[in-house]
Amino acid sequence: FQAQQRRAREEATAQHRGIYICKVDGRGWAHGDWAKLPQIRMVVVQNSLDVSVTDADVALLQGQAALRGNQGSGSVIAGYKRIVTPNDELEASAVLGLRSLLTVTSTRRLGHYTTASLSGTYTWDQGLGLQVTSSRQLTHNSTASLTWVVGPAGASGMALSATHKGTKYVMTGKLDLGLVTSLSSRFTYLLSDNLSLKLTGRFGTSGIDAEVGLSRKFSPTSNVYAGSAIGLNGGTAFKLRYSRAGQVFEFPILLTGDYRDWEYLAAASIIPPLTSLLVMRYVVRPLRSWQRQRTEQQQRKERAEQLRHEAMRAASETALLQPVARRKAAAEAAAGGLVILEAVYGVLHEYRLARAAQQQQQLSAQQLPAQQQQQQNHVQADRQPQQQQPCGEQQHSSQVNGSGSNTSSNTTAHG
Repeated sequence: FQAQQRRAREEATAQHRGIYICKVDGRGWAHGDWAKLPQIRMVVVQNSLDVSVTDADVALLQGQAALRGNQGSGSVIAGYKRIVTPNDELEASAVLGLRSLLTVTSTRRLGHYTTASLSGTYTWDQGLGLQVTSSRQLTHNSTASLTWVVGPAGASGMALSATHKGTKYVMTGKLDLGLVTSLSSRFTYLLSDNLSLKLTGRFGTSGIDAEVGLSRKFSPTSNVYAGSAIGLNGGTAFKLRYSRAGQVFEFPILLTGDYRDWEYLAAASIIPPLTSLLVMRYVVRPLRSWQRQRTEQQQRKERAEQLRHEAMRAASETALLQPVARRKAAAEAAAGGLVILEAVYGVLHEYRLARAAQQQQQLSAQQLPAQQQQQQNHVQADRQPQQQQPCGEQQHSSQVNGSGSNTSSNTTAHG
């Protein structure tokens, strides 16, 4: 038990997150060229681990790598965060890779609804940089955040984002101003407890993108997303994403490089949901039902076996204690002592009520035959005078006949 408690504490103090993206070029198969195999265009791997050293100290470790074509890059990030006061946090991190970076961030809660942070950066090639971020809860369901990158000059810009949560939807909007200016939004609508619709759109200097998809939750820690995306420069792609316990696996599949191929967009938007519906209804649901029935049968067998063992053990214990109990009862009875025939432990009030109801039932069961016998006696008593009246008439007639016979006999004697 103590080992399980230690493992639970270790899992609670450590948070592991990972993102794995594998972009596949499937334009050959999409156009019917089966000889042209799909090719991997980009792979991105990112892992992070947060470990609570103490109640106020957290160690951060992150690694990331990217491969596109024949070129790759990667870096390792190590950091440390400390909660100085309930309203102040201090974090320092270092990025080691092709582009090394040192960052120090101070975060302070200015009020009950406002939080601000100040970050200072240093790179070997660009020097010092500064970033200011402020977030505020506007209403009970709305929040907003403002980020201003002061420097260095090549990375300066500003970003404004807002989020609103409704009973069945979540809406997010973001405006980026800088080297790349864009306006993006995301809308998530909850169709049911486990199914949600997601819409994403972006308009900016780098192009126009749109995405629509469905997300289904299979457990509190796992969900699957399938959607289709179209871009002015990226063409049409189908996205498949699986998330479980902080790990995200995403597979974008490029179907065509021209956004005007609307038939591929229609196929990517209709075929995957329809296939998913058919697979869920005719494959996954029967398998889950079969698995649930099998599990229930196994549990019933295990429970029956457990009850059988418990019954055998209780019978053996009873047989083992019977001679001792009989000997003690006989000894107490011979000595005129007290023999406990029934003992109750627990809520005595409920026991007394149940005992009184049982005695009442026994008394009613004993009185019922007596009442039935008494009713039968009354019925026989009512019938007895009716049966004696004909007997009296018969006796009276016999007496009359007897007197007549005597008369006749006397008459005969005189003759």
